[in-house]
Amino acid sequence: MKKDEHSPGEAEIAVKRLARELCRRYVHQIVKESTKRALKDRGQKLSDKKLSKLERELKELSDEQKLQKFDKSLEKAAREIESGRDGNVDVTEKVSEILEEPLRGSLLMKAVKLSTAVVVPVAVVVVAYSLLLPLLAVSPDPLHLSFDLPVEGRGSHWIYISNQRGGDLEWQARSDQPWISLSIGRGRSGRGETVSVRVSVDARGLEAGRHIGQIVITSNGGEMTGRVVLNLFEEPSLSVNPDPPSYEVSLEAGTRRSESLQIENSGTGNLRWTASSDQPWLEIRPRSGTHDQTATIAIDARDLDPGDYRGTVTIDSNGGSREAAVHLTVTRPPRLQVDRENMTFDFQQMRLFGSTPIQPEPQRFTISNAGDGVLSWSIESDQPWLTVSPGRGTNRETVSVFVNTEMLEDDASGSFVISSNGGSRRGTVNVNIGYMAMLASRAPEVR
Repeated sequence: MKKDEHSPGEAEIAVKRLARELCRRYVHQIVKESTKRALKDRGQKLSDKKLSKLERELKELSDEQKLQKFDKSLEKAAREIESGRDGNVDVTEKVSEILEEPLRGSLLMKAVKLSTAVVVPVAVVVVAYSLLLPLLAVSPDPLHLSFDLPVEGRGSHWIYISNQRGGDLEWQARSDQPWISLSIGRGRSGRGETVSVRVSVDARGLEAGRHIGQIVITSNGGEMTGRVVLNLFEEPSLSVNPDPPSYEVSLEAGTRRSESLQIENSGTGNLRWTASSDQPWLEIRPRSGTHDQTATIAIDARDLDPGDYRGTVTIDSNGGSREAAVHLTVTRPPRLQVDRENMTFDFQQMRLFGSTPIQPEPQRFTISNAGDGVLSWSIESDQPWLTVSPGRGTNRETVSVFVNTEMLEDDASGSFVISSNGGSRRGTVNVNIGYMAMLASRAPEVR
């Protein structure tokens, strides 16, 4: 790839060449004019021989040394010569001292009235040489960064370090606080180059309030100190579980039930909350608290008629508000019902002496649920010869009552009990056994 003819490196070389050429061409005239100016009112003359000697001394300097001479000031020495305080000092020596003082273009013009042909090139040299030096620039300027964060929060801003002049800017950056960090701690920038540095703050472990730190940037082109202000505030945030908080509850009339609601702080700082409900059958405990806590939502249907009810539990806090919706369906309780008013079962059996008895047919009844919900029931008998089947079930079912008369020699009585979540019933079973003699058959008469 072809190199840009106007790249910063070549431009700097051109400036240096110009400065050196101007030094070579005008150093003799500057010395001559400044000396004449300094000694004009005192009637002293500087011989061409001494001027030539001074010029030879300057010519013996290297180009870099000549440039350094141009960075010195004439003002102080010129005033001393004009005031006569150093009148006995050799003029050549004094001029040499003059050239060794710091020089700026503006001071040079104040000290010596040079012709335009001299002043303009000298000013060009001084300015051109200054452009070869790096100059630190930082944005934003002034360097002031401000962060407003919740406790335990983190944030960052960008700053930009650049070199606004020539040469290479070598810089270092650091902070004076452990909660301030820089993405880059040192670097080198050529003319016009900019480096982006992320300034990050980490508030973990810091208390709420105002915290102040500094960023210090040093370089061979200047220094800059910046201020970092971190304002930390508490920012609690109310969270609940389940989320969304909604409850679908079905209760039998006359019963009650509890649900749990987890109250949590998903933010920072201290969460302070209160709780309330809008229905007398709906209650939350506790009614206030701090930080994380499990609350109990009590739903009471003991004084409610069957039907649908809706209520709301509200949690208010310094981190927001949430509402928990409760939909309650109150049902009638299960109620055991049988299809026989009289739960007495009579079995009769006639036996023939010497024959095997025939078992009586079972008797049946039906269990059903006269309420709501699920009726769960079971049946137990108190006699081994008495069997009820099935022995358990839910809601509607036909039940058979069996008696095993082979286990009986005479009349007997027993009972069974139906137990359920909707009541109970008792059944009675009576067995009557009768005997009769078998009639002997007559043989046919033979004639």
